Amino acid sequence: MVASFSNPNNCYLFVQNRSEFITAEGFCQQQGGHLTSIANAFDNMFLSQEAFSAFHDNEADNYWIGGTNELTPGNWSWIDGTPFSYADWMKGQPENILGANTIAVSTTTALWIAENGYDKKPFVCLIPGLTATTTSTISTTTKHSLSCEKDWKYYENTGFCYKAFSNFNITWEDSEKYCYDNFKSHLVSIHDLKESIFVAGMSI
Repeated sequence: MVASFSNPNNCYLFVQNRSEFITAEGFCQQQGGHLTSIANAFDNMFLSQEAFSAFHDNEADNYWIGGTNELTPGNWSWIDGTPFSYADWMKGQPENILGANTIAVSTTTALWIAENGYDKKPFVCLIPGLTATTTSTISTTTKHSLSCEKDWKYYENTGFCYKAFSNFNITWEDSEKYCYDNFKSHLVSIHDLKESIFVAGMSI
């Protein structure tokens, strides 16, 4: 990981494994962060220089960052919720074409392009560092996470445990039967974008 230019308490994680946008964001969330946002030109150039080195062997033309216009249709925003106050689009971008709803950065020019989120690219996570906390004498209640079995992951928004399986070449019906017979559970049903991102991040 590499410390952020603007905030040394934050770190960039460069992931060479090519993934779809939503899968990449899910992975970043599993690490405690998000696909990176970019606040200014200094961060953009610093990130691009580091990415050029990190992804050189990957031979990738561009990589995912955390910009999308799917959270607020018609408006670009950062998936981590920070204000979208800076952009460095390539000439002619963002193209208003179907599916071009996510932002990738050119590894050679550092300019941004709107790409289809189903394309598989390397990506960069921004992971906050630990910050100091203060204590007080006021009593507070704490929300406790459900304890999941080994290799299962708890998702607070739904209150359920999830597990991803690979190397299974079976039908939907057999998959559902496997889940129920072995774990008294069911194949996942996904109800919103946040849950989709969480589940996608388990597949990397």
